[in-house]
Amino acid sequence: MSWFEPYTASADLRGVLVCRYCATTTDEAHQLIPDGSMDLLWIEGRGVFLCGPDTRSWSFELPPGTQVAGIRFRPGAAAGVLGVDAAEIRDQRVVAEDLLGGRAAQVLDERVAAGRDRLARMDVLEHLVRRREGDFDRDGTVELAALVAADPAYGVDRLAAETGVCSRQLRRRFDHTVGYGPAFFARIVRLQRFARSAARSPRCSIAELAVLSGYADQSHLSKDCRSIVAATPRTLIDMLPRTSLAVHLDEVRSVQDAAAKDHRQSAA
Repeated sequence: MSWFEPYTASADLRGVLVCRYCATTTDEAHQLIPDGSMDLLWIEGRGVFLCGPDTRSWSFELPPGTQVAGIRFRPGAAAGVLGVDAAEIRDQRVVAEDLLGGRAAQVLDERVAAGRDRLARMDVLEHLVRRREGDFDRDGTVELAALVAADPAYGVDRLAAETGVCSRQLRRRFDHTVGYGPAFFARIVRLQRFARSAARSPRCSIAELAVLSGYADQSHLSKDCRSIVAATPRTLIDMLPRTSLAVHLDEVRSVQDAAAKDHRQSAA
């Protein structure tokens, strides 16, 4: 079983969240690969943090058995919900006190920690989003990011032509909302596609996977792997079990799965 367990977001928040999740750390270092999203997560004994948009992979270690609960925002959505400039927190982990104020952060930490099970802990974090989401995509950048996520070849010029917004203004909006410009975001999307394709199709060669993922060729893939993950494509494939990437759609479980698992654990 994977250390990282993603679940579908509540129905009313699926326009804002990719998923919600829980995790139990092991004695291995866990690798985080940039995905264009921001995560709000609670770590047992440490509090609540916002993980800003990453431009490179990083790893962390916690004592084995540490409980984690989190929500993963759709690219660009966290900026509107939490009132942050995504570019200013790029490659950073921000403590909740700096986002919400000391008292509110303490209350949030206590409420998540008091959750009777994994579902309750994830619910507390989702409730924060409900209270704050409002018009989270006021200028439409989250929708534009979704277009790029669906097709990384959707370049700045095409976005500008279809929206009537100049390229410079689009880059500025992406920087503020997503954390980087459309071109770099597209690179991250392609790398995520490669990782998922590799997990789903282990018999494909790296060259085949590169083309399937939208790269011009294997050397194009290798260049992005070195730049973003500091690894070869083969090494990236080998590290996938230690990441927080849901490589199969059916890995994102339903709420009923979470409730059933908690029931089994409490009965044991």
